[in-house]
Amino acid sequence: MVLEKVSKHITHKLCILNDEVEVVSSFKYYLGTVIDDKLNWKENTKLVTTNCYKRQYLLRRLKKFHVCNRILTLFYESVILSVLTFNAIVWFNNLNQQCMKKVQRISKSAKKIIGNDIKKSDEVVNNKLTNKLKVIMSDVSHPLNQYITLSRSGRITYPRWNTERLRRSFLPSAMRHFNLMWKR
Repeated sequence: MVLEKVSKHITHKLCILNDEVEVVSSFKYYLGTVIDDKLNWKENTKLVTTNCYKRQYLLRRLKKFHVCNRILTLFYESVILSVLTFNAIVWFNNLNQQCMKKVQRISKSAKKIIGNDIKKSDEVVNNKLTNKLKVIMSDVSHPLNQYITLSRSGRITYPRWNTERLRRSFLPSAMRHFNLMWKR
């Protein structure tokens, strides 16, 4: 798969070790994530939400069997939320509004089933972003460590991001969330 700014049809052949590489528009199931050539996450969102809805059926069945809310919450967090937030630090902040609504609908419907407060997907993803950023900050040999500079107040200073896609990618999103948590 070739990722380019402008959608061009590739006329030259791509070879690695004298083997021609097939050019595809999307690559499915790379560690459970669907990646396409435009970095559009619609297919991935469809796959994730479909898997979560299948698991929500089991949550509804447990509710019908009068299982206590604590176990329903545990089931939601371990079976549904884990699928929903897997690899989410890569794709979650780049979702368009339509896909974001689909993802948030899963948490809303699970909240209606369980009946009490549950962890929302965006909160879990933001916590994962912050934790991953802290790991990167503590590891001097990490390649992204060079882009993270702390001010005297302990907040992270932002470098200039050229495109909106880059602004919504992992590192800027993690920095933004880290600084928001720093205010609290």
